[in-house]
Amino acid sequence: MGPVGNQVAEDLGVYVHFPFCASRCPYCDFATEARATLPHEAYADAVLAEIAARAPDWAGRTLRSIYFGGGTPGLWRADRVAAVVAAVHAAFPPAPATGGRAPHGPPEVTVEMNPGDADAAHLGALRAGGVNRLSLGIQSLDDDELKLLGRRHGRAAALAAFRLARAAGFENLACDLIFGLPAQPVARFAGSLDELCDLGPEHVSVYNLTVEEGTPFAAQVGAGRLRLPDGGVQVDMYELARERLAAAGLRHYEVSNFARAGREAVHNGLYWRGAEYLGVGAAAHSLRLVAASDRAAGPGTTAADRVAERRANPRDPDAYMRAARDGRLGPASVERLGPEARRREALWLGLRVLDGIWRPDFRAQYGVDPVDCAAAACADLQAQGLLAVEPEVLRLTHRGLLFADEVGMRFL
Repeated sequence: MGPVGNQVAEDLGVYVHFPFCASRCPYCDFATEARATLPHEAYADAVLAEIAARAPDWAGRTLRSIYFGGGTPGLWRADRVAAVVAAVHAAFPPAPATGGRAPHGPPEVTVEMNPGDADAAHLGALRAGGVNRLSLGIQSLDDDELKLLGRRHGRAAALAAFRLARAAGFENLACDLIFGLPAQPVARFAGSLDELCDLGPEHVSVYNLTVEEGTPFAAQVGAGRLRLPDGGVQVDMYELARERLAAAGLRHYEVSNFARAGREAVHNGLYWRGAEYLGVGAAAHSLRLVAASDRAAGPGTTAADRVAERRANPRDPDAYMRAARDGRLGPASVERLGPEARRREALWLGLRVLDGIWRPDFRAQYGVDPVDCAAAACADLQAQGLLAVEPEVLRLTHRGLLFADEVGMRFL
């Protein structure tokens, strides 16, 4: 499951939200907006100012990852991305090895990119600027499906982007696929899976299409113009993904994620383990562990003394840039999670990992056994065959993977 106790509290991921896209996909409900002209300099200046202002609150943490998400951060000028990477590294220098612990390798630095925006010069500049992992939003390798999804790339562009990234020196490539599309046959999804496996990515995320309220897809489904596959077909697609990706050497390690050995996503792993993260940029969220007295929590602070503070930045990019420029950037919202809420959230997130929750680690970090802090829910889920309760591990069963979101809601 991961290191116990203070090691989780010391690790830090930095999330950088780039809220701009060239166009908006009809299924997207993220905090993004489409703009013809992007404020490369102004947005970078705001993010750099926020990093400088926020870093003291996370002093002493060990940087494990930087993740540029969005939006479409692959559109951001590479020199501005490099400036942000450099600022994060300067704010959180590598910690020396202490107490016999070997230092971690270099932080994972990921940029999400639309395959249609990939070109050799830009990819080379990103790699030279410190980005060592690229996440390509391929979503499908079928042109009709890509058109339905409102993507700005086709199959040929996706294949070309992958090869260009390899040529630019990216040895850690992650790709996304979506299944459960309207009128999608299982065989068509299988074709995308097989072609993607032939490329040989280090990491693949496979997501079931979720129709979010307020999106164009939701309106079309509500009006009967789009029909989603039934649940049985969606299960068949998920099982097919597990089978084909395993055969290609990618281990299923989280509900939606598959990776080659040692290429599991470091940044998302911090979320699943309950570690701290600093979010910068419009609409970004942060989570910081603090002591009950509002002193910053750090090494030596016991689990019983910690609460979690979750902060959200202003959602509107222009309001965010003005506030950062004027030195008055405050959170749009603040939520404090007490020990009980933290434990329940840790159960929900930890069970997404197929290795499950290591019960001794959970007890060390939260001061209680995971089964004891949600005894009724655990007993009920176990009786339904969704949860395996073992002497040292709590994990989803194979059937539980198919109902992971429903299981998670039982703990929140």
